[in-house]
Amino acid sequence: MTRRRAAGALVAVTLLLTAACSGGAELALEESAVRPVTVAESERLASVRFRNFDAGSRKVTATYTDQGHDVVLEGWYDYTTHTGYGLVSADGVPSDRVVWDGRVLATTAGNHLGEPVTSLDGWQAGKLDAGTSPLAVVLTVLAGLGADRPENPLLIRQGVRSGCARTPRAGRR
Repeated sequence: MTRRRAAGALVAVTLLLTAACSGGAELALEESAVRPVTVAESERLASVRFRNFDAGSRKVTATYTDQGHDVVLEGWYDYTTHTGYGLVSADGVPSDRVVWDGRVLATTAGNHLGEPVTSLDGWQAGKLDAGTSPLAVVLTVLAGLGADRPENPLLIRQGVRSGCARTPRAGRR
């Protein structure tokens, strides 16, 4: 498997895990799209999460679609301080800078990253809630790709990670 395909599989698995752990948020996936995580995927996810934390700050890029627009997030996430900083572009046009930390999401208009953020004066800040927007889901997934200790891949396959105690199919009858 190529690195690009492996990364794509990892993101897909992580999105499924995040959706499964998102409390009351409804899954936007069709029932047929939900599947158990494979042994290889859970081992890869456990390894990537630990390596990201061990490396500290990582460059991040995410691409997704929001209301028919191709959106790209480019920036950095520091897995030791749990803070991220990025630039959001829609259809190739930079529009917003974002800062997030797993609990808070702050945005401001901007067309380049600029200097690191030292104050949120002039930024719009609110709770980072994966149920509110595709961007919030992406930021939550990126924040979840780091762990301060190796994880048990079996627990990942069972959906028991980072406080998540259910799998996408759990609780459905």
